[in-house]
Amino acid sequence: MHPELRQPATQDWDHFFRLAVTEGWCIPSTEQEMFGDQWRDHARVTALDGTFAGMVTAVPHETSGWIGNLIIPSELRRQGLGTQLFTAACAALEQHGCQSIWLTASTQGQPLYASFGFRVVDHIHRWIHPGREGHRSKKKSERNNGERLAELDRQAWGEKRNVMLNGLMNHGEVLVTEDAVALLQRGPDFQVIGPWYSPNLCPRSNRLLLQEALDEHPAPSFVADLLASSPVAQLLAAAGFRKAGENALMVRGTDAAVNRSMMVSLASLGSFG
Repeated sequence: MHPELRQPATQDWDHFFRLAVTEGWCIPSTEQEMFGDQWRDHARVTALDGTFAGMVTAVPHETSGWIGNLIIPSELRRQGLGTQLFTAACAALEQHGCQSIWLTASTQGQPLYASFGFRVVDHIHRWIHPGREGHRSKKKSERNNGERLAELDRQAWGEKRNVMLNGLMNHGEVLVTEDAVALLQRGPDFQVIGPWYSPNLCPRSNRLLLQEALDEHPAPSFVADLLASSPVAQLLAAAGFRKAGENALMVRGTDAAVNRSMMVSLASLGSFG
């Protein structure tokens, strides 16, 4: 059977989410909503005889793009379907004018991506906190907090990523403690801390921000995808987080405008930066 590439229908997303659960993936509820709304055109499905056989997402920003959520059912792997989807995702981002393409990769996936010209520039460590009980803060995030987050995001990535940030901020709260700024993305099962920026990497600022997130925003659990190069990992460990996985951060194209030194955690769990 010849595989067919197409945009996902509702039932394809149902297949994807069920498959993601079996793979142990964490898909934030906000991400699910965004791919059903403003990013509905940024996913591709491969199908065999009309039946779901895999999916990938390719999200463009201003000058960069991110590939994520590449998944193939176990019984259909090693048939070239993943390569087909990945090739289509790269082509879609190139057609959008992206000068660089980013992704996070497991050890198993790195050889495929390297064959497409991607190189490792850092590693991403996933940290998880079991959550705690408490009373949710009644403070509302101020408008200038969102503007501050957007400005630091622009400084870190060298481009405006406002479509992504606005979508995430609709379901979260921007936390600001001195020079540390992070978005706390709310969800029914877990909350994501990211993106998180700290230009001076002040331990006190980041410790206070982390304390506010944990104490004033109770949740079943918290998740953050930290850059391995960030010294903030020590603060997470001291606060009760545990390291739960590691992937490589890979890029194809120029990353000259990117300043990873001020980054603490990504905005997503590997899907869009």
